[in-house]
Amino acid sequence: MKIATSQNDEVAIVVAADNGYAMPLAVAVRSVIDRLDENKRLKAYIIDGGISNENRERCLASWESSNSSIFWIKPEKDLLNQFVSSDHFTVATYYRLFVSELVPSSLSRVVYLDPDMLCMESISQIYNIDLHGNPIAAAQDVYCPFIDNRIAMGNYSDAMPYVYGLVAIPDADERKTPPTQPYFNAGLLVMDLDQFRKNKIANTLRDYCIRFQGNLLWADQCAANACLGDRWTQLDNKWNVTTPVFEVPSHSVTFYDQQTFDRIKTQPACIHFAGPKKPWHFGSDHPFVKSYFDAVDRTDWHGWRPVPTESRVQRSKLSFFDKLLKILPFERALKQKAA
Repeated sequence: MKIATSQNDEVAIVVAADNGYAMPLAVAVRSVIDRLDENKRLKAYIIDGGISNENRERCLASWESSNSSIFWIKPEKDLLNQFVSSDHFTVATYYRLFVSELVPSSLSRVVYLDPDMLCMESISQIYNIDLHGNPIAAAQDVYCPFIDNRIAMGNYSDAMPYVYGLVAIPDADERKTPPTQPYFNAGLLVMDLDQFRKNKIANTLRDYCIRFQGNLLWADQCAANACLGDRWTQLDNKWNVTTPVFEVPSHSVTFYDQQTFDRIKTQPACIHFAGPKKPWHFGSDHPFVKSYFDAVDRTDWHGWRPVPTESRVQRSKLSFFDKLLKILPFERALKQKAA
């Protein structure tokens, strides 16, 4: 992939979180700092969705570094009034829509990260990639790799238990969106903020989310895939390796070839603990859970480990795909609406 030449050595990231994600937030940013090249400086913009003063101080203590600067952004209280949470995401996910409006207008590019991520390589490797005129770069999703996996995946009959089985966006027919169009995961985005501002993309995404609220399984991620269409640059999938990659039986039930599948499983650049199964929950068997707690121990939460409870013990026995069964009522409702 062609690399654009940077005029400075700064790397800017944005992470949004509420108080429930304070510790994962601390870990995600710490992992970026730890992997950053020595000749780079990090500017981290934290969208504060209600983090307590105590946890804010603990985060700051976690991020002490000579080559990083932290900037807190406190959005207006009513910014997300029109959005609702669900069983599998909090309302804070919608802050991603407003990155271009919340960060300083002088900032033209950022890497947005979900707080449930762990960087294993320097984010500077993708910071200046050539976006080829697109507003974002992202990695293709593994659980929902296409707009309609039933049509796009030649191996769908084998992959069916491990991929999403509905059309990923509610107005695909209206938009004439090809079912074979790749679908990206929005947990890590390289964002051209100038394009977002010039083309008012944030407004477009917000309006879409409001129009289809209750019909978007993955909230603003579905909105971004619908509204941007094919106007995104594909990152190497190692930059957003989600939990299903480690739980499917083989590459044959994914869109990956064997070599890519083996590479991203063993050498991920950024691990995304997507879905309801998190490493900070008791009993996690994620193959990189030790790496996660190594990172926890480099924060102000050093030594913290999850405490077993009966509900957590029961949940820990379920796979990523088992836990997705709890959103099946939502899927059934979508099917009924589509009928």
